[in-house]
Amino acid sequence: SRLIITSSAGRLNSSSTPQLLAKSPAIKPAFTKPAGKFWYRRYALFSRFDSGIQLDEESWYSVTPELAAAHIATRLAAGAQGGPNAYGRLWVDAFAGAGGSAIQLALHDPTGLVLAVDIDPRKVAMACHNAKLYGVAKQIEFIVGDF
Repeated sequence: SRLIITSSAGRLNSSSTPQLLAKSPAIKPAFTKPAGKFWYRRYALFSRFDSGIQLDEESWYSVTPELAAAHIATRLAAGAQGGPNAYGRLWVDAFAGAGGSAIQLALHDPTGLVLAVDIDPRKVAMACHNAKLYGVAKQIEFIVGDF
């Protein structure tokens, strides 16, 4: 996987990205345990939650649950040119957040490429980490930018 940071003018800056993520404590995702119903639904959000899934406070209620994201990925693949058995497509998750939809798109098109875009570098770092836990990080380009 590769992380790209864009400015509001659209200029790419991928050379300083590893240093930015490594040196800035503000970008490290923090685990926050939510109250009540969200904690009890953690396995609906990510079946591999116990493998080390990272979510921040907002992601607990904004990430697409895994079964819903898988269903959407299946429907998108079925409706795309070439039908459900055509692989190698380019997918865009314009508001990637913690990566729930991007991960499922990558799982449903093993030869495709997913562009996961989010304006928050912490969320992009979480999405990258979560994609590694599902073994699909190499199929996803993570972009910090305003879509």
